[in-house]
Amino acid sequence: MNIIDIGYPSLNNDKDRENINLLNKMIDDGKNVFLFIFCDKCGPCHETIPKWKAIKKYNKDDIIALVNKDYFNELKNVGVEPMGFPTLRYINNTPTGLTIEEYNDSSFKGDKDRSVESFTNWIHHHHGNKKSVKGGDANPERRTLLPNLPDRPINRPRVRDRIIRNINRPSTPEMIARMQANRRSNSQNGGKRKTKKNKTSRKSKKKSRRKTRKYHRKKK
Repeated sequence: MNIIDIGYPSLNNDKDRENINLLNKMIDDGKNVFLFIFCDKCGPCHETIPKWKAIKKYNKDDIIALVNKDYFNELKNVGVEPMGFPTLRYINNTPTGLTIEEYNDSSFKGDKDRSVESFTNWIHHHHGNKKSVKGGDANPERRTLLPNLPDRPINRPRVRDRIIRNINRPSTPEMIARMQANRRSNSQNGGKRKTKKNKTSRKSKKKSRRKTRKYHRKKK
């Protein structure tokens, strides 16, 4: 993956000019280009830049660019000048047309916070990669499947919701110990679960019999 720095960490006219020409060429070639446009006096920009540059660990086929706003007007086919910072954009210039998408207004349905995971999942979303990094899902519309039955979709909403709820339920040490104890007791009982029997004393049974006899005698 290529990371193109323009005006970072400081302005360098010769190097920045080369990178501007390189980035314009990448856009003209129809590459997937992801821009991070920042301002020197923007505190949130400088907090987010290290996370943006960390994307190189996950993405190898995309163009990641870090652009100082002072050089924005020298770029081609990147949209209008941003009003706020940082601004993140996806650029794809193909023969069928030019695509410009803002990060906050994108069709990606995952988390849109300023984290490495969210940035990576947003990028994966654009080139059809179903893999996601922890903290997000690049394909949130996937089917919910029954455990151990990968090709059988769940058609009943109540069953589906209960399975999802059990999967997402956090397991505490007490819950795990209780489950293990229940499994041991069930294995000792031959797989049969213990059920509470309705214990009724002989006296109560005799009383109920007497009541039924008296009732029938009165009817006669």
